[in-house]
Amino acid sequence: MASLKEQIAAKKRKVEQERARLQQLEAKARAADRKRDTRRKIVAGVVVLKAAETDERLRRWLMQQIEATAADRDKELFGIGQGGQDDTV
Repeated sequence: MASLKEQIAAKKRKVEQERARLQQLEAKARAADRKRDTRRKIVAGVVVLKAAETDERLRRWLMQQIEATAADRDKELFGIGQGGQDDTV
């Protein structure tokens, strides 16, 4: 039979292994949440962009929002910051 010190050491190893497994599962869950959130944003973007193709008021609002909040590299996707607004939506 193992001594008490050996039993304690074995239990500590098991606890550490379980802690590592828990961290892996938590990381996996966070990654899945980020992936789902990204997908939601893409779908919402598609819906808004499609609507903006036929709704001039929505298109203007969308371009204003992009100009006011997006990073310069993202504005370029919509033709903003290159001598004014483009009709790209």
